[in-house]
Amino acid sequence: MRNRVIQISLILCVIFFSTWVTAGSKIAVKLNTQAGEGDFVGQRLIAYIQKGIEKSSVLKTAGEDDSMLIVNMITKKVRNRPRSAYSYIVTFNAFGKVSPVLAHRLGICGNTRVQNAALSIVSDLEELAERARSQTSNSSR
Repeated sequence: MRNRVIQISLILCVIFFSTWVTAGSKIAVKLNTQAGEGDFVGQRLIAYIQKGIEKSSVLKTAGEDDSMLIVNMITKKVRNRPRSAYSYIVTFNAFGKVSPVLAHRLGICGNTRVQNAALSIVSDLEELAERARSQTSNSSR
């Protein structure tokens, strides 16, 4: 039964992606974030991710009516250290329907590695978007 649910979810994702992703188009991303109190490293991480999405050749910031990747991210200051623990999950929203989790990550980011961590996260989102684009172009043939 569980495998059947997963198969149906994947089929729905392909259908949603095929209506959402066209060759050469940028993929909309909505970034929902919550930084813990006093978590300055986490706040910087979020800001760098937002800048990375804006500069990306694959991603764009989602508008109100876009089908989109949704990134839900939480950061929390690591006690007595200039570090932030972070967690995020990525889902897809098309026509008001939200997919199962497509990707997730837990990590710790130090003060000196904020930009590198943000670049890595944006790169993961771009890879996910490119994979979706290639799967939909293969399934439409």
